[in-house]
Amino acid sequence: MSRFLVLIVLFCSSTPETNATQQTLPGAILPTREISIAGQSVLVELAVSAEEKGRGLMHRNSLQDGQGMLFRYDPAVPVSFWMKNVRFALDLLFFNHNGCLLSHYDRVPPCTDSPCPIYSSHHPTRWVLELPAGTRDRLLLLDGDCVPDLRIMAPAPPRKM
Repeated sequence: MSRFLVLIVLFCSSTPETNATQQTLPGAILPTREISIAGQSVLVELAVSAEEKGRGLMHRNSLQDGQGMLFRYDPAVPVSFWMKNVRFALDLLFFNHNGCLLSHYDRVPPCTDSPCPIYSSHHPTRWVLELPAGTRDRLLLLDGDCVPDLRIMAPAPPRKM
């Protein structure tokens, strides 16, 4: 299974871009964009390179309300995530190419077992959004709901590290 995760991470190395102004997110390591989800503004870090996608939110102490991390997969593919070295619970949201929610996992806890549990999309996925635990419930997002800002984000060449 870990070979599958590595292949997915290595295969996907494009970045989402929007017309929105790039903003600074306190504590952010990666470039950020502001998107609107269910009428709420969320500032997301963009995991672009294979290394950034593989690292995700590992070794961070927290993720504040109104923040998230966004991963793009182009083309859309079934993806799997785990919580290795993540120190706090997250909501994992899987979106299709139209920015519509395919499936989700709520309040996914940090990994304390070996091997870590795997959380899979089970469907071709274009976007994965990690948000602080409980955010999906608070925003009343249901499978099938769409986030138009994801639909308008286009791929750009990967950044060189």
